[in-house]
Amino acid sequence: SCEEPDAGISSELHRHGIEAPVEVDGAKEATAGVATGPCWRSEVIDLVGSPRQLAEEAAPEVWKSRATELTKALRKAKMRRSPSTSPRKGKAKRAVSPGFWQSAWATLSLDGSTSQGLAVMAATLSGVQGALQELEARFVRLQESFFCLDDGDAEALFGCPGELHSAAVHSLELAKKCKQAAEAVLQSNPNWLRAIPDPEPLAISLSAGADSIEFFLKHAEELSSRRKTAVARAKAATEAMAAAEAASARGPVAKGP
Repeated sequence: SCEEPDAGISSELHRHGIEAPVEVDGAKEATAGVATGPCWRSEVIDLVGSPRQLAEEAAPEVWKSRATELTKALRKAKMRRSPSTSPRKGKAKRAVSPGFWQSAWATLSLDGSTSQGLAVMAATLSGVQGALQELEARFVRLQESFFCLDDGDAEALFGCPGELHSAAVHSLELAKKCKQAAEAVLQSNPNWLRAIPDPEPLAISLSAGADSIEFFLKHAEELSSRRKTAVARAKAATEAMAAAEAASARGPVAKGP
């Protein structure tokens, strides 16, 4: 079960280079009536390490789910904002109240504080980036594996020349694209609590990161399946060659008088 979060939040903020909590526009951090988040939010903010270490705390699928959860929470908070009317165009326009961003970030926390909400976002952005870095490393390993399996014997036996080389090249291309996607994920800023950030661009980046994880996971699974097939074919080719060599070593069967 979840334990009540404590001052350990400040250590996570400090790890991400975020200053100690301050009041913004006279608004206090604590926001009443905030929905309680799931247990994982109190767990990730206590993690210490790089994005790669955060990624090791949970599988890419989990970080995708977490990113999607936070994105939905921020969008829901945005929907609760009251529209104001623009006198010039006479159209509804979303106005940002002084405490809206603090309130929006507080919806991500367990204790209703802006600082914890920002800490959860900081950890999740790092986790998503780390998950993409892990997928990049997975594609590199697949590429190396395909090159090692590409000796021509299995492909000749099963009539699929060039298949492993193509898979290796595709793996490398995906590794490069995955690296770009990881670098595109926004990360925490040391000034977050001095100037509370607009949730919108961070939510967009988090959503894009979740979509990237889904995209690259699909391709990683497909390539892993192809690798498994290639390993089985290589084993069959090796066994066939061994049988042929053994038969050749025995030579022709001598006939009787």
